[in-house]
Amino acid sequence: MTRRLPASPSRILEGASLPPRLRDLEDPPERLWLRGELPSGPMVAVVGTRKPTAQGREFAERLVRDLARRGVTILSGGAVGIDQTAHEATLEASGQTLVVAPGSFERPYPDEHAALFKRVLGHGGGYLSVVPDGNVAEPWGFFRRNSVMAALAHVVVAIESTVRSGTRNTTSRARKLGRPVFWPPASPWDKKRSGFAAEYRLGGVTPLFDARDVLGCLAAQRLYGLPGAAAAQLDFESLWEFEVADAAPSPPKIGEPAEDSSKAFESAGWF
Repeated sequence: MTRRLPASPSRILEGASLPPRLRDLEDPPERLWLRGELPSGPMVAVVGTRKPTAQGREFAERLVRDLARRGVTILSGGAVGIDQTAHEATLEASGQTLVVAPGSFERPYPDEHAALFKRVLGHGGGYLSVVPDGNVAEPWGFFRRNSVMAALAHVVVAIESTVRSGTRNTTSRARKLGRPVFWPPASPWDKKRSGFAAEYRLGGVTPLFDARDVLGCLAAQRLYGLPGAAAAQLDFESLWEFEVADAAPSPPKIGEPAEDSSKAFESAGWF
């Protein structure tokens, strides 16, 4: 059921109103608090360091813009760094983003992102909190937030992280849930980005080069999850036909125009 507490602007999700993908968790939350809308269709979580390099931030912006323009909803945790970049790049691309937050909307973490979270709602996105209205983020809330985000996502993308980090907590949970994890390769000499090597050794991460890797994975998930006739509705080639931001000019053109390709997700039943 979905209900509101007196004087509470958030919808309380509990029971059957909780997203079905959360059932994959060993200890799913009993309830969550939602402002705005929950996304439908393909969802990609983008997580990473709070102190990204210029190259890491640029990669995140390019990736998120390309995904958002294809109709993919971007999930992130609202923190400074890569999280912030993911939300802002989605808004710039006129896409949909969901903040999965450890604190309530009234007392957000970090508090300097209150204006960003209002923009997310103003653009039709959502703010999903693991604590009731008026509550601050507690240490346990960050771990709960990471679990919820990993469970909701069809794909998790990590961009820059050390070995011990919240990013790796999210990717570890995603790996245990069987969610695909993508990560741009990092130099083995760069300790600030050593999380990639640690996850790669565990066999839980696929190297990421641009949005086509993620789109191909989303297409494959849908293809394998549908009976033959329904799977045939998804034009796999069209998902690959788009011009990656700042990539080499004149990429090969396959199938329908790139601007119409997001219809493949709709025809396949994502929306």
